[in-house]
Amino acid sequence: MRREEEEREKALAEYRELSRDLTPFDAIPVPPKIKIMASNFPTPIDITDDEDRTILT
Repeated sequence: MRREEEEREKALAEYRELSRDLTPFDAIPVPPKIKIMASNFPTPIDITDDEDRTILT
């Protein structure tokens, strides 16, 4: 139980450090676990890549 609390505090401290100077208009990167096809989050499309170009048409 103590280890879980330490990990939680460590993650919270990291979150506070990363989000300290953010405004509502700053872009926040999508977490890596979200980048799967079954998620509701849109993935960025690079229009210079020929494979991704077919997604747009």
